[in-house]
Amino acid sequence: MARPPYFPFDRRKGFRFEAVEGDWPDCYRVNRYVKGYPDAGKDAREVLQAFKRWPTWMWANGEIVAFPEWMRRFNKDKSNKAGFYGLDVYRSTIVCLEHAPSP
Repeated sequence: MARPPYFPFDRRKGFRFEAVEGDWPDCYRVNRYVKGYPDAGKDAREVLQAFKRWPTWMWANGEIVAFPEWMRRFNKDKSNKAGFYGLDVYRSTIVCLEHAPSP
């Protein structure tokens, strides 16, 4: 299988996921797609265009679209599928500050 033009999760170290700076719900849609879940979307471009807070040009360009497509091919016929997850640092910080005890 051709390797994408970037370096995905390090399979040699046993990693089975890719984590990106992005909204968890939007990235979970990509996760469903790369794992081949039913009704997960017809292709990566469709799934990435559904991102709500991030600009579509940033997520639905050719280079980014190629990665979930590669992951989907990588996961084919595997029981332990690699995942794609979002870590929204800004939103996580806001939630932590909202729930932190007052000084």
